[in-house]
Amino acid sequence: MKNIKSIIYASLIAASILLLALLFTTTEEDNYRQPSESDTTTTTLATPSATTLIDTPVLYSDLFCYEFDSVESINDFLLDTGYAIDVLTEEYQTADKYTAEAITVMIKEIDRLTAEQTNATRQKEYLIKWAEKEEEYYYATRTWKFLKELGYSDVACAGILGNLMAECGGHTLKLDPFLYDKATGKYYGMFQWSTFYYPDVEGASFEEQLAYYEKTSVPVFKTFGKKYKEGFTLDDFNELTNPREAALAFAKVYERCASWTYERRQNFAEVAYQYFVLDFEEI
Repeated sequence: MKNIKSIIYASLIAASILLLALLFTTTEEDNYRQPSESDTTTTTLATPSATTLIDTPVLYSDLFCYEFDSVESINDFLLDTGYAIDVLTEEYQTADKYTAEAITVMIKEIDRLTAEQTNATRQKEYLIKWAEKEEEYYYATRTWKFLKELGYSDVACAGILGNLMAECGGHTLKLDPFLYDKATGKYYGMFQWSTFYYPDVEGASFEEQLAYYEKTSVPVFKTFGKKYKEGFTLDDFNELTNPREAALAFAKVYERCASWTYERRQNFAEVAYQYFVLDFEEI
């Protein structure tokens, strides 16, 4: 009888031990533990962003439930979430436990390097495009850059270039700054200055013509600005927001040309704006 009781007691103890062992046994899936419904507030793992992860970690509470035990596991995690490790920070290399806080440091560094690489690539493409434009239309591109250095807006530059296309470009951006008016021989240069009223500019080089325009622009607008609008100044011209309107204003004030040429100059201004402004928005 005693033997039977002993066997029963032993069986109960063994069953209890087995049950306790099952309760306290954990399993590992791969190298990191997936969050359960009880320890996360979200149901899917969003691709983490360094900024949002640091500023609003509650939105990524599921990320904070991950536990890592090796460099390989953290690499796997970042690859799964769209990140590739190109650089390992000191915190990452020396961490005893690869926590979500350590991951945010790396993600922030990766985002920073990615942004720098992107900016460097864009800057390179930007410089290449400008070089291509200068090779295609040397004088137009140099003139545009000169005006920008003087502080002109893109719209104002387009308005001026639209007029130059009519004056010395043969209706294109291929400007000829040394052009004499073939009909009369009395007009010279990019702006087709009258050699009677502006004798100092006759025969001037390209650079000298740009300097001459800079010298004469303010007084000309002060004197003839009223031909566009009463009290109209060079500053007002630079605040215009439409290339067509800028072309019209420049035609009336600085060029003082025939009115039947206004529309073509406005059309040319749109061409210049597309070439020197909108083309760069693709970068």
